[in-house]
Amino acid sequence: VGNEVSELQTVYDKQLVELRNLTNDNDRLSKQLSQYKQQLIDSEQQHKQLTNSIENLEKDIESSRKELVELDKKVLTDTEHVKQLQRRHEAVSTGTAVVGSSSQFAHGLNDDSQLTNKEKLDKYKEQRGEITTKIKQLQQRIDHSTGELKKLRLEQKSLTSKQGTYSSMRTEFDKKKTILNQCEKDLNKLQFDVERLKQYRTEVRNDDEKMARDQNRLQQMKRQNHQLDFQYTNPTPNFDRAKHVHGLVATLFNINDTKYAQALELTAGGKLFNVVVDTDETSKLLFKYGDLRKRITFVPLNRITSNLIPKNKIESARRELGDSNSIFLAKDLVNYDRSKYETLMNYVFGSTIICSTSAIAQRVAFDEKLGLNAMAITLDGDIYNPAGILSGGDRSGTNRGPTLLEIVGEMNQLEENIRQYNSNNRQELTKLERDYVQYQNLQQQIDSLTNEIQLLELKLAQNDEHRLQIEITTLEQQELNNKKEFDEQRHEEKILNDKINELEKLFKNEGEAKKKELAEIEQLMKKAEKQVDLSQKRSREMQTQIKDLEMQLESQRAELDTLTSDMDTLRNTIETNTQSLNDANKTLSNKQIEIDELLSNLQTKRSRLTEYNNRIHTLHQKEQQLIKERRDNELQLEKNKHSIVDLQNIVKESVRRRQLIIEKHGRWIEEEKDKFGIPGGQYDFASMNIGKMQKDAKDDKEKVTKMSKHVDERAMTLLEQKRAMYKQLLTKQKKVLKDKANIERVVAEWDKKKQEALRIAWQRVNKSFGEIFSTLLHNANAKLTSLNGHYDADRAPKDLVLTGLEIKVQFGSLWKETLDELSGGQRSLAGLSLVLALLQYSPAPLYILDEVDAALDMSHTQNIGLVIRKSFRNAQFIIVSLKDGMFSNANVLFTTKFVNGISTVSRAENVPNKKSKDKEK
Repeated sequence: VGNEVSELQTVYDKQLVELRNLTNDNDRLSKQLSQYKQQLIDSEQQHKQLTNSIENLEKDIESSRKELVELDKKVLTDTEHVKQLQRRHEAVSTGTAVVGSSSQFAHGLNDDSQLTNKEKLDKYKEQRGEITTKIKQLQQRIDHSTGELKKLRLEQKSLTSKQGTYSSMRTEFDKKKTILNQCEKDLNKLQFDVERLKQYRTEVRNDDEKMARDQNRLQQMKRQNHQLDFQYTNPTPNFDRAKHVHGLVATLFNINDTKYAQALELTAGGKLFNVVVDTDETSKLLFKYGDLRKRITFVPLNRITSNLIPKNKIESARRELGDSNSIFLAKDLVNYDRSKYETLMNYVFGSTIICSTSAIAQRVAFDEKLGLNAMAITLDGDIYNPAGILSGGDRSGTNRGPTLLEIVGEMNQLEENIRQYNSNNRQELTKLERDYVQYQNLQQQIDSLTNEIQLLELKLAQNDEHRLQIEITTLEQQELNNKKEFDEQRHEEKILNDKINELEKLFKNEGEAKKKELAEIEQLMKKAEKQVDLSQKRSREMQTQIKDLEMQLESQRAELDTLTSDMDTLRNTIETNTQSLNDANKTLSNKQIEIDELLSNLQTKRSRLTEYNNRIHTLHQKEQQLIKERRDNELQLEKNKHSIVDLQNIVKESVRRRQLIIEKHGRWIEEEKDKFGIPGGQYDFASMNIGKMQKDAKDDKEKVTKMSKHVDERAMTLLEQKRAMYKQLLTKQKKVLKDKANIERVVAEWDKKKQEALRIAWQRVNKSFGEIFSTLLHNANAKLTSLNGHYDADRAPKDLVLTGLEIKVQFGSLWKETLDELSGGQRSLAGLSLVLALLQYSPAPLYILDEVDAALDMSHTQNIGLVIRKSFRNAQFIIVSLKDGMFSNANVLFTTKFVNGISTVSRAENVPNKKSKDKEK
């Protein structure tokens, strides 16, 4: 079952990667489709703007053309006016025309320019007569309508007093009409668009579908990554979670680029799962009352401190490396709320450098010139610690799933998407829904009022008072029109009277009038000619403007055609992408169903595995219980044995005491035993008075009690006991002193042997240690020395066990004082040489070494292989290694690899080449 669970877990991880890729493709298609839709909307708006612009241009062109026509007409009219003025001037100058007022000529040039003043006077008088007749007729109409109005008002008053319903109906009609007008104004002011509401409803429905999909994905990720879920209960009433508990460190930042995810995850390590709180008091409350379900490490923001690498050091190191993108402070590769978590990020990421390559990371950690000496991590996850600790290996693989930070980033993105889905268009939709309710209410109110007004109009049409009111209104309007026309005719009559009076005055002084008129005509001619020039200039400008507008119109029409073609292409693209998105959604749904089924199967297998583990645990508990019962029984058996021994000791003691009594009182017993039980004798116990004897015993006890206050009755007994104990203690003391002397003698012998054995081991290990180290590092030597300064194993201190040993390394003729002066690789070689020397001293048939050459280069790895091959011919080594230098010295190679998702092991014998054989010989 465990293998099945592992296989299912592998398949499940692969399916999750595929699902993630499908989800990314789906999101990419959705974003692309949204972009295309937005482009189409923008294009439609641009199309609308262009259409409106074209319509405006066409209107402007049409208006300009009309204006041009009017200008041409005006030019012709003004030209004709100039010609008429010239003819008039010529006629007045030659005397062929009767002198008249130039102002009259200017006003009536087209009608009366060829008339004499006498003809004009007759014409004006004739017109005045017609107007006077018309005024009399209008006065008669006004008088008639006034009389009719009086009659109708009297009749209306009579009907009102009889019926009295029209006024209320009219009031209601006017009131409803006013309300209807107000409702129509409110409806127009609302400017509600039903199509816009439908569009927003569709968009929100699509957002809901996307949000549901993202919520399902988020819940699934939370189930799969339960370590990111921090559950607790409120430690106090009204506990503000948002203020006091900020969440796990992993959820409080985002990474700039996913390529840094692995390095950043290694940088933070276990700190990613620490829970950030505002103060240490909050953490104490949560520890005490938070009902925590698992072990939690809290990080109070008011207590944390950090060791931030200064930026000037990083910049200096970049200049030294000659590449500004080779190293980054880990903190600079994450995004976070700087107002809240600056100190926290310094604490988590402030003391680690992320490097692009292993070579740069090695320099950052160990090169004194750079001046950093900081923890360095490569993008592949190799760690270089200035303390000399190196870790890493090949983490690149096709089956590697997403890192924790990538998972957290995806979860944060899903939560952000859900928040956006909740905010997108919802406020506008809420407003539109609210406006839609108001729109429906107004529309219903308008329909209802319209029906009511139509009914009232029918009722009013059948009412006599209403009919009279309509007639009165009509007559009032006619009377108003007649009065207006009457006033206009009066005004015309006044104008004609003025003209007639002016002409009559002209007849009195015609000579002066001729000079005055000629001057006025010349002035009018100048104005008219100037007006002709202005009109012609304006006409030419208008023609140029029309040509420009037509060119602009053609350009915008061409742009509109291009935009229309692009919109058609966009619509086709949107249709294609929509189909692709639908297919992708179907594929994603099928993949989700497949993963759910796989997860269900995996959970079933895990349940079975858990059940088997529980059964095994139960059996193990029963086994432990049986073992405990057996131990209890054995313990009870031992107790019983001890009890038997105690009873035997008691029996022995009783026998001994009996023997002592016999020895002490044996003569008396021998003398008196014949008298025991003889009737009437001294020892006739049957004839004794027990009551009397009890009374005597009681009296004796009272005496003893009284005497016990002054005499210690146990003194003699205790004295004998103490004497016996003293004799026993003396015997035991002699035995203990003898054993002590023997033990001290044996301990001294063993100490001597131990010192000798340790000295011999020191000699042999020291010799092997130096030989192996000098083999691994040419012109180098190493040995073990005692801490009190003795370098020679032949002159070892008396107590070498308590003194201790330390490693000394020599390069050339110089012995290093401490191992701190060595590089990390040199320290690794020294430690490995010591281990191999110890193995030579106390050999075993089989050794297992796991990547002991991880921190060494190829030449050192090959030297280690040669040392093992030459120095350990009577032992077998199983070595896990990733370097060829070790492979070339192996007798048999075992390789592991995945074949169709199954781990397989292959065996191959390694035949050393001839050169290596010669070396061995």
